[in-house]
Amino acid sequence: METTGPSGNFGAVLFIEKEGFDPILKAARIADKYDLAIKSTKGMSVTAARALADEMCSDHDIPLLLLHDFDKAGFSIAGTLQRDTRRYEFKNDITVVDIALSLADVEAMGLEPEYQHHPKEDRVALENNLRINGASEAEIAFVERKLRENGVAKIIPDEKLLAEVYAGIERGRRLEEAVEELDDINTKDIEPPVDLEKRIKEILKRIPHIRWDAAIELIVDDVRKGA
Repeated sequence: METTGPSGNFGAVLFIEKEGFDPILKAARIADKYDLAIKSTKGMSVTAARALADEMCSDHDIPLLLLHDFDKAGFSIAGTLQRDTRRYEFKNDITVVDIALSLADVEAMGLEPEYQHHPKEDRVALENNLRINGASEAEIAFVERKLRENGVAKIIPDEKLLAEVYAGIERGRRLEEAVEELDDINTKDIEPPVDLEKRIKEILKRIPHIRWDAAIELIVDDVRKGA
């Protein structure tokens, strides 16, 4: 059962232009709530970052999301992750989605022109402020809205994998209770609830920061208690 690594864990890769934004996403548990793999670089993306996104997104058929400043540097960085350059040529045709501030976002949010072209010293001050104060509700709401608009949501694998994981967890519970009966326990004899996927969705809606397999553990425990 593949429940580790990108498969079954990440529905998308989120690339952030600079590391100063990391505390915001960590505080809001964005990676956990949306099953994202998050990576960032300082300045232009290095070839290793492009190669990783190229292979990971292609191998697991997941999109690459770009979050960057609304300025020349931000759009240049986004460009290097979408097209071939002298330093790196993409080997695969991957889906790239720019979720950064658009001109429409800037106008709708009433941001000042300086936000679009703020000098380097102002950008440093902005990054430091983000590190110290974390995310505002508006900033988090913007990121989450962009993720939802682009179909990024919690991962729930196919029914076959769900049933396998359920059976595996139930088998583990039985082993904890009766190690001496190990040879008599067979996952083929364990039937998951017919509404397993529905229960998982309900739990993830109630507790969005946990993974789908953690939700199955809760369901196994409830079933064992007769809930």
